[in-house]
Amino acid sequence: MQIVCPLIQNLECMFASSKKEGLLIAIWAMLAYQSKVQAWLRSARATVTTDAVVAPNFSCILEAMESQTYDSLLPRVPDQWMEIVKAQVVELWPVIEVPCIRGGRGGAGGGGMLPVLSKNKWKHPNPNRGLLTCWKTAFAKGYKTIGDLKAHWAGTGDYVVPKDPSGNKLCLKCQLTGECKTGCGRSNSHLAYGDDIIAKLHQHLTNCGVPN
Repeated sequence: MQIVCPLIQNLECMFASSKKEGLLIAIWAMLAYQSKVQAWLRSARATVTTDAVVAPNFSCILEAMESQTYDSLLPRVPDQWMEIVKAQVVELWPVIEVPCIRGGRGGAGGGGMLPVLSKNKWKHPNPNRGLLTCWKTAFAKGYKTIGDLKAHWAGTGDYVVPKDPSGNKLCLKCQLTGECKTGCGRSNSHLAYGDDIIAKLHQHLTNCGVPN
């Protein structure tokens, strides 16, 4: 209770300021608890019954909440979890309908036809400030899109996008700008990562000629 009660109080404050951000952080905390319990169960199964098994330490989860260093929590929320959450709280992930404009042929001078559905923007709840600063520096030096990184690649071998611990390619737009779209093909990497992945991204920027 000494850990759970303060944890709930922190989550209540986050929900009060932003329901969407509070929900995402609550999911990370839940997954972090689940991960530690699963690790404890695996350890218990591998330990003889006569030996004591050290109880899982949940204090680091509370510390991450209180210091707002969510990078230290579990780095990846399963896609299935997010699909279930989005289906249950659709008001936090709305699909914006854009009416069609009839009678024009498009182009610079005409209205044309707009797509029925717009691509919703997704904003990172806890982006890495160091990466955001690096991208602002890159932008000031002429890097206008994420694709410009490949054009400036000076690393060893062919250009390769960094991957997360699960082997998925990271969404550089999300990690470097703090936002993307919900329909992104790499949305499973729209997460806050630990120091090892952040260091890998900084090295990637260095290899692309971006000052760090």
